[in-house]
Amino acid sequence: MEKVLKIFKQISTIPRCSGNCNGIIEWLKVWAKDRNYNYINDGQGNIVIQIPASEGREADVGIILQSHVDMVCQKDKNIKFDFNKDSIQLITDGDWLTAKGTTLGADNGIGMAISLLIADDNQISKPSLELLFTSDEEIGLISASKLSSNLLTGKLLINLDSEDDGVFTVGCAAAIRSDIEKTFQLCSVPANFSAVRIKIEGGKGGHSGIDINKNRANSLLELIRFIDFLEMDLFFSEISGGNADNAIPREAECLIFTKDTSKVERKAGDFQEILQNEYSQTDPNLRLTSEVQKTNLPKALSIKDSKRLVDIINLFPNGVYKMIPNLNNKIQTSTNVGILNLTNGRLQVTELTRSTVESETKFVTSKIKILARFLDAKINQNKNYPPWNQDLNNNFLTRACKIYEMKMKRKPEIEITHGGLECAIIGKKYPDLKMISIGPTIVASHSPSEKVFLPSIKNVYGYLTELLKEI
Repeated sequence: MEKVLKIFKQISTIPRCSGNCNGIIEWLKVWAKDRNYNYINDGQGNIVIQIPASEGREADVGIILQSHVDMVCQKDKNIKFDFNKDSIQLITDGDWLTAKGTTLGADNGIGMAISLLIADDNQISKPSLELLFTSDEEIGLISASKLSSNLLTGKLLINLDSEDDGVFTVGCAAAIRSDIEKTFQLCSVPANFSAVRIKIEGGKGGHSGIDINKNRANSLLELIRFIDFLEMDLFFSEISGGNADNAIPREAECLIFTKDTSKVERKAGDFQEILQNEYSQTDPNLRLTSEVQKTNLPKALSIKDSKRLVDIINLFPNGVYKMIPNLNNKIQTSTNVGILNLTNGRLQVTELTRSTVESETKFVTSKIKILARFLDAKINQNKNYPPWNQDLNNNFLTRACKIYEMKMKRKPEIEITHGGLECAIIGKKYPDLKMISIGPTIVASHSPSEKVFLPSIKNVYGYLTELLKEI
């Protein structure tokens, strides 16, 4: 485990937010060159490092170990941190590894580290390996979608992007992203109106696929709910909340102009009690604040447009739409309003809808399209990734389960995840490829509360070495 963490610490010094992966790709090239491993960099954000088989294993079926290099970059507001240059500050807390005020990047940096250590460990008997590293997974599985269909030669693939030790993921939901844009005509704010900045902070957030059924607050929707709760005429100037479609927004704020600042302050206290009552178990630190500000009266949305915007955003679907019948706590369809910004009259809303049932995906996204139409806004809906479905009666899965049971003295759980996995994309390009996804236990990914359970890293590494030996 310590060797895995040593590599992960190196990875954590390299900026690798989605959309900024060149540095980590270059680092992987140097890593391969230093060990005389051949590699292929396809120029699309994918790099394949080729690891020769152990002596006597040259004729065995080749295996692909796959992970993504990018991470979701979120931080607490009170933390001064630049993801473009600063190293992630790792903190060990008992059996857990976390980061100081930022996302940890264990998703999927630990998977990367495990792959690299497997390649370097000459004590492991292994067939030929291809270490496939993709980019921009967290913003739509982008580089995987550009992967050539003749780049890989292995017949079996082990994805290392799952987040539950002891679970084999064998399928995932599809996703559609809705991007809404509208430019409002601005008007002057009367001189007898005052500026109030309203904030909601302290939400727990989390992964919009894995944590969406935990009833956590979507802070930006709670902010819009509060504006409706005010029941007063106001001018909207700014709104900002969320920065990733696949993360539940933890914080949001807006700037409004109103005649009655004392009412806003009074209502803020009332609404804070509502939040405490509704989210005391899931988001105990959730808080709403209001502050009167001295500012020049800018242009803003009219009272009519401000009310219209609040009314329509309040109708946006969000959260779990349907659970899988007869399966405890398994999500079938969900949707997450992940980003909402209003600046200089330009509105942007992003929502990510996931489902294993195509008809339900279409139904939920059609509601979003209707609301965009009511808002007279432009909407673009793109299929981020297809579902991952495969024949579960395949020899690779059967053998992998038997080896796990022999090594760990218990059976693995078999699961279809509500989160997205690149196996869905890769499987379309390599239809004969047999795949499973495994990984250590990671909690609260896509949020600054992200942490990885250290003993689970040892478990995954130990099992993977046994699988490569016996498969």
